[in-house]
Amino acid sequence: MKKWSKRKIFKTIWLIAVIIFFAWNWSTFQSRNIPKATFENSSKVTVIESDHVITFQADTSKGKQNVIFFQGGLADPKAYAPLCRKLAENRFTSHLIKMDWRLPQYDYQKISTLFDLKKENYIIGGNKS
Repeated sequence: MKKWSKRKIFKTIWLIAVIIFFAWNWSTFQSRNIPKATFENSSKVTVIESDHVITFQADTSKGKQNVIFFQGGLADPKAYAPLCRKLAENRFTSHLIKMDWRLPQYDYQKISTLFDLKKENYIIGGNKS
């Protein structure tokens, strides 16, 4: 049986530690205990979910403001749904963007394909992580 070198042992331990760290981070940033009513339609808010965005459509009879909301790094986008729903209840149509791999630094250009930024005014916000 071949003996492992100190370098190979160190690399193996380092790789295992990195995998555990990312698994821990992935599970820690889950959305928990969000009320089911957050994602249900009501008289003030209509919820529309697609592959790339969750839209909380406000009652547009009293004016229309659009908010595009980006999630924080590694955070589940549904964790921000209560905030977006509150904005929609206050006449701000909120678009919660779902980022690939939960990493917003790679998907900021996604909004230019999802929305016509020249046609309407948008407020852009998010969580800095």
